[in-house]
Amino acid sequence: MPPGKSAQYGRLTRNGEPRIKNCFKYDLTGGHRLVTVQIRDTAFLLFVGTHAEADRWLENNHGLEPVINKDGKITIIEGKDFVPRAPLPTPPDKVLPETFLLSYLTSEELEFLKIVPSIPPLSHFSSDDEILAVVEANPKDTANVLLDVLIHLRDDRKESAKGVLDLAMGRATPLESFQGEIANEIKKNVNRDNLINLRDLSETEYNQILKGSLSDWMLYLHPDQWTVAFDDYEGPVRLQGVAGSGKTSVLLHRAKHLAEKHRKNECLACIGE
Repeated sequence: MPPGKSAQYGRLTRNGEPRIKNCFKYDLTGGHRLVTVQIRDTAFLLFVGTHAEADRWLENNHGLEPVINKDGKITIIEGKDFVPRAPLPTPPDKVLPETFLLSYLTSEELEFLKIVPSIPPLSHFSSDDEILAVVEANPKDTANVLLDVLIHLRDDRKESAKGVLDLAMGRATPLESFQGEIANEIKKNVNRDNLINLRDLSETEYNQILKGSLSDWMLYLHPDQWTVAFDDYEGPVRLQGVAGSGKTSVLLHRAKHLAEKHRKNECLACIGE
């Protein structure tokens, strides 16, 4: 977050947040809350919603922690510490795969967790009790890590599961103990899919997002959408995606980009004449 901007868009709440380390909450207009994790000069904007929605999100994310692996990839481990909680509703357009959870793990990771070979298969549809029963049948020294990994995989949070394993296996360290420049790490290509650097936004874009309406948010592009909208193609291109994936937003940016590009070329041609 650009320095000095937070005061324009919200104020810190008076209450601390023990459920997540380095967590700061901001009161927004309309009774909404912005939840952030702030480490040195970097603020990770993690959730925005009503007071009740923010509290539920915090309850479901006990122990959330940003970690960085040896490749420089930053992963936000969502709810690293398992606590009994009501399951969040699955979005209506989300289809969970019929995949066994252990199939997501490498042989090295399975060996580290000391998985008992005869455990019953677990899937995305397994209950907390079924997962707890499997954890109890495995060695106690890896029980906490195994529980967190299985819960994350069951809830289709594979990046978080890998983050938990990376941290436990020494392949990653907590971001707060990282000695390098966090802002520079965020700009690396390895982080393009899971982080958006607000420092790269212009003043107009920044104000549009934080002061604008829902329609303004819909016009903001994820880095993957940005690539589609602004790349050069040799011929016609078809853009496909499920409902709500942002096809219209990409199309609008693409149209604006082409209009500006060709208008600039026409002006240059006029100057040449």
